[in-house]
Formats: sequence, structure tokens, C-alpha cells
Amino acid sequence: MEPFDDDTSIMMQTVTSGFLDPDYIEEEDNCPEKVINLGEEFLPRSGHSATVIGDIIYIFGGADSNKKVYDNLITFDINDMEIKKIKAKGMIPKARASHAACSDILQTRIYFHGGADTDGTVYDDLLSYNPKRNRFEKIDTTGDKPKALYGHSLVPHNHFLYLFGGTSGFVYYNDLYRLDLLTKTWTKLQPSGKSPEHRYKHYVVGNYPLDPGKMPTLYNNDPDVFYVIGGINSSTLFGNIYKYIISRNQWETVKIKMNTGLFKGRYGHTCVYFNESIYVFGGWEGKKRTNDLIRFDFKKSAWKIEEVKAEDYMPSERDFHASVLHDNYFYVIGGSDKTVKLNEIHRIKIKDETPSRSIHKDLGRLLKHLEGDHLFSDFQIHFKDNEDEVKHTVYTYYPIVSRRVPNLIHDVTHKDEAGMKIYHIILEVSTKHVKKVIKYVFEYIYTDWIDFTIFDDEVAFELLRF
Repeated sequence: MEPFDDDTSIMMQTVTSGFLDPDYIEEEDNCPEKVINLGEEFLPRSGHSATVIGDIIYIFGGADSNKKVYDNLITFDINDMEIKKIKAKGMIPKARASHAACSDILQTRIYFHGGADTDGTVYDDLLSYNPKRNRFEKIDTTGDKPKALYGHSLVPHNHFLYLFGGTSGFVYYNDLYRLDLLTKTWTKLQPSGKSPEHRYKHYVVGNYPLDPGKMPTLYNNDPDVFYVIGGINSSTLFGNIYKYIISRNQWETVKIKMNTGLFKGRYGHTCVYFNESIYVFGGWEGKKRTNDLIRFDFKKSAWKIEEVKAEDYMPSERDFHASVLHDNYFYVIGGSDKTVKLNEIHRIKIKDETPSRSIHKDLGRLLKHLEGDHLFSDFQIHFKDNEDEVKHTVYTYYPIVSRRVPNLIHDVTHKDEAGMKIYHIILEVSTKHVKKVIKYVFEYIYTDWIDFTIFDDEVAFELLRF
């Protein structure tokens, strides 16, 4: 059970830095691109993590073919195609591979748990990285803490992180833990239903889009679930999918009507959720590494292989790589192929079938205009604190409020001002961040969108709690 590879005989290869010929880059769906070789800033490795925040991919840890484990943080700017080695502040994590990593739902921090070194050390610590402050921090937690693990997974939901599975190096687990990011308290959950088998190097995906231009993409528009795909333990390679329903604390097995041998079981693969489907790339399939792109279609409960254009540019067979989804591009970073560790980035454009929405643009412009010019507003929502002092006023229109927030209409009063009927309502709040929180809560009510990344952590989580 290597924390970073299933084959310890692979020798290291140095890859020189260089961009692909720009004439090659295409914008067609299902057309792979070799974006960049990462060179000396990001030496070949596997077992690393990759997390995207905004337009930046943050790559941490991993190990090379000589079992050197890394503790460096690398960024890749998707817009500028620029790679940087970050000199972060704070408590830098110890070098490790096969740790679990994800951002919080607001994309204010990246969290890292566990992982292993090549000397047999397995970690149980929790650290965070704040991109805005360029600082690592060790998180002191309470409660029923997870064991020292590697090959496990982290996924966010609201102000929680969920940790599943992994191994100590000797024992495989199927435990599910929840971390409250507000109280820093771990809880070991006891879900109902049939739990996934003990496993490591599975993959977990959820549906938590922060893109204001997209509709919710999870099947039935349900952001209340996440999925566990594949993995392995000492005796079994898994080809099943489990769904965890968060609100019910319940596991369910996803029914697969058609497989045709496409996903017989694999580990060390990566997945993304998009277009009501789970897309899977690479991984170890029992006797070989793979480089196919397959997807599970939730509408048809079936696995399908994606027809890929320009197959000559498809990433090589690999496992223990890392992936992120940005816009509708599936990025594949590093990993191990048949003979070498890799330090290249590939991406493939997935056809976007989700409808665009414009409410955040249309009503957003209207509300922004009303903030500066109240002349044509006929509805004013006043927020006061416990001392009866008005802290903030939202200016809007009665038809919008009655349609979007009808429960507010019951307590409304009105008066004539300059020949125009003006509606007023006063609401009491008790948060110290009242002005910022209220402003963006009501912006969300009218536009379906909040840009959480502009807030400090404290304000962001207060907003989420509200």
C-alpha cells in the first residue's frame, strides 16, 4: 500500500519547462490539450493534491520516483498559464503524499488532512491554507477525531467538511467524519443504510458550484449529496458508486443499469461532476493503468465511454494523478504512467449542456443602480440592531419582494411620499457584521448569487450561517 504509487520500480525523469505550440490549442468539446510541462518548479510526482480557487490551481505535496516526498505549494494560473512555487508563511505542513484536500464551500481556504511519508509515518493533523494571506495554519480541533490516515477523501458542504475512508497502512476504513468549521469540532457519524466497503484511493465528488452563470448541475438539482467512486482494499477492487444523503445521514448504493465493463473497478483515478454525470479519468484497473475518459450518466444509470477527438494528444495511462474542474475543463495533473512520474498538465473540454441564467445579471444591475439612486424605489427594507439603530437599508421594488420573498409582505407598512406609495419594513438582526451580511443575503435573494471569495473568513461563515 504505497501512499503515492502502486509501483515502486519507476525511475524519475526530468521534464523541461515549455508551453505547447499555441497553434495546437483547440476549443472543441472532448478534445484533449497538453497545456504545459511544469519543469523545475514542479518536479515529476504522484500522490499530490490539486485544488482550484478562482482561476488558480493549488498543488501540494506528492512523491517522486526516488520516494522523496514534497512539502512545497505550487500554483498554476489558468489564465496566464504561469507556474509558481509559493513561499508561504505560517506553519508549513510536513512533506506528505496521499493526503486529503479540498477548499471550503466559500473558497476562502484549502484544508489538508493526514497523508503519509515514505518512512512509514502517517499523519492525523489538519491544516489550512489561506490564499489571500498566503499563510498555512494548524487547526486545533476537538471531538471524535479521525485516525492517522492516507488515501482518504475530504468534501465540503455548507460550513462542514466530510472525511471518508482511507488506510493506516495496515487497516482500511469506511468511517465517515464531519468537521464543523465554525466550532472546529469533529463528529464521527453513524449513517443509516448500507455503508461503502472499507477502502482507500477512491474518489469523492459533490456538487457545489460557485459559478454565478450556471444552474445547479447535480441530478435533480440536489446539492445535498456526495458520491464515493471506486477504491481498493486488501482483497477487492471496487467498481461501485455510493451516494451519501447529507440531510438524512444515509448511505445508498447507486443502481447501475449498464456497465459493459467500462468501470470494472479501479483506484488512483480522478473524477469530476458535470452535466448530471460523473466523469472518470485514468487509474489502476487491476492489471494495467488506464487513460480512457468514461462517464456515469445519472439519467440513464449507465456507464459510457466518451469519444475523444485528437486521441494522439490524450494523456498517457496513469494513476495517482490529481484533477480539478474549472469552467467545463477537466484538468489532469502529474501522476505515474508505465515508466515515469509526470509533471505535465492536460485538460479536456467537456460539452456544457447546462442552461445559462441571466437573473444575476439583470436584477443585479437593477439593484446596483438602486443603491446609488433611490428615486424609483418603492420598497425599503430597514435592518436595525438590538439598540434600535438602523444599520442598513435595501432599496428595491414591491413586485420583486412579493415574488421572491412573499413572507415579508405580511408586516409591510406604506406611506405616500411625493405622490408615490412607498413600502417599508423593519427587520431586527443581531450579527456584528450586519451591514455586509444583510446586503449580500438580499443580493442572493434577488440574484441567486453571492461571491463569497470577496469576504474575510469570519464574515463569509457568518453569511453562510445566516
